[in-house]
Amino acid sequence: MKKDNSLFMDLSTNEVNILVNSSRGILEKDTVEVSGIKKGEILDQEKFNQSFDNPQFVQILNSYDFKEVIFGVSPSTICIKKEKCLIFENNHPTTITEKDLSNWTKDEGLKSYSDLFVIHSYPLGFLLEGKDIVSNPLGMHARKFEVNEVKVLIPLDLANKVSRLSEELDLNCPIYVVSNTIASCQNLVSQENKDFGCYFVNVGDNVTELAAIHKGKVRYVNAIPVGNSNFINDVALALDITSKEAQLLVDSYGTITPELIKEKEVSSLTSKSGNEIRVSNKQVGGIMRARADELLHIAKSHFEKDLSQDFIANRIVVGGKGANYKGFESLVKYIFQFFVYGFEYENDESQCTIDSLLAISKNEASVMNALPSSGIKNNFNQLIPRGYSTMVRTTGKLTKEIIKIFNERVSSGGAK
Repeated sequence: MKKDNSLFMDLSTNEVNILVNSSRGILEKDTVEVSGIKKGEILDQEKFNQSFDNPQFVQILNSYDFKEVIFGVSPSTICIKKEKCLIFENNHPTTITEKDLSNWTKDEGLKSYSDLFVIHSYPLGFLLEGKDIVSNPLGMHARKFEVNEVKVLIPLDLANKVSRLSEELDLNCPIYVVSNTIASCQNLVSQENKDFGCYFVNVGDNVTELAAIHKGKVRYVNAIPVGNSNFINDVALALDITSKEAQLLVDSYGTITPELIKEKEVSSLTSKSGNEIRVSNKQVGGIMRARADELLHIAKSHFEKDLSQDFIANRIVVGGKGANYKGFESLVKYIFQFFVYGFEYENDESQCTIDSLLAISKNEASVMNALPSSGIKNNFNQLIPRGYSTMVRTTGKLTKEIIKIFNERVSSGGAK
């Protein structure tokens, strides 16, 4: 029976959203609380892996046979490289075939750069004889055939840690690591804005994702390790109250434009030091305004410093949990002096990222590079017979019988 199920896991926060999809539609949706991760970085591999020893999640793993697993990541360190790569060069004109393009994408997926790992690679345009740029070169003739490509890279350490998690879960299928930024750009930005060109700012829980898009392609990505949680932390620190109390104040009074508040509202609280304090909505808004102003100026600085003068756009798409406060879009417009647009998304916001991962998997233009079975890791899953997968998932450890098979295959040169 052909495998038809895909597993999606969003690793951007300590609440991992999970989705199982097939040609029949969405089969499962769940959330697992995990530890050992902060601001998109896996800090404690053991605690992180153990978090998935969850009865509901284990049941999902045991209920389906997956053709692929796609992990979405939002690290605070992510970058893009633009390169010109030679696909072939001959003495006589040669017809460009699908094999030429597939060989190029396969080669790119195996490359790594020092302490970085390529998770996406896609063309901005193909060059014939070093000058003519085309988007669809199939069937054309050229002596020299090159590609202007974009590579999206994350820390090699993060790729390794996701790989170790996949080993622990015995995910016996191709494993992909996807940038949530790339996925969100494709799913949450209107086609008009993608074609015309725009900046993208997604203020998540812990990380703000930045991107620039033109002619339907993401040309730039970056991240700022500041998100919605910083608004709450700032209020808690400034007023000397608990994070829980700060969350309640932000939920009640959250605004980025305190100067527009007409009616003053006040709450009485007890500080951590035991003092009785009175907090107004304008006071909370003032604290949040300072953080939002700093965040948006940092984002603007990144765009101005990192993007070439060839990138020209007067639109910015803004969203995410930290962008939902009153006045946030007005502050964006004031700082950037651009037309401001929101996300093209109508469902529950907590499912926004996982739905974007699902969308990018259906987009044939999105080149996702699988984690290699060797190179950055030793992949036990390529050597363990598929029939033993349920046993491993139930016990969480390799049995003596499987270790014996593993050792025999390694000594004979690997899986065949």
